[in-house]
Amino acid sequence: GWASNLPEEEGYTLTLFTNGGTISDPNWKLVSDTDGMGYQITYYSFTSSEGSVVTLPTPIKEGDEFVGWYYEGMENKYSGSTYTLTADLQLFAALRRL
Repeated sequence: GWASNLPEEEGYTLTLFTNGGTISDPNWKLVSDTDGMGYQITYYSFTSSEGSVVTLPTPIKEGDEFVGWYYEGMENKYSGSTYTLTADLQLFAALRRL
């Protein structure tokens, strides 16, 4: 997949696809890239050493309410408010129109 093109960093990376929302926490790096089909994608990433505990931010998008983080293609809701880095993980924001 496209993620294999990312530069190697030590530790593990948590990647957040915010569905158009923004994250104001400066610890999260905003990345703009092109996927394998040539489409522009934007996401936030945080890389740290194994065992680090990461607090999941709440993305803000005007006119929408944040519902939660999902993984594996929106199949499963991530129930925690933190993630312990033991592997790379991609989470996807679910937003609902107000």
